[in-house]
Amino acid sequence: MPQFWKGEARNGFRVRYAAQDRQARESDLVFLDERAFAVLEWSAAGAATVMVELQKEKLRSADPSGRMFEYLDLVADPR
Repeated sequence: MPQFWKGEARNGFRVRYAAQDRQARESDLVFLDERAFAVLEWSAAGAATVMVELQKEKLRSADPSGRMFEYLDLVADPR
């Protein structure tokens, strides 16, 4: 899996989603080769240590700026 570093490519994308417990969450959103990933945890060193790949067809823009997205499915936290 690719490794992302916090602050390395400040794209400012965020994603809102429901976790398995149905609670609303918000995370950083990064793209690699047109694949979307929610970054659930950054390490103390700034590396993205827990990421979940999202299905692009379930990702929708949530505001006119194009920086906030909504994910239309539950996201399983692998931790």
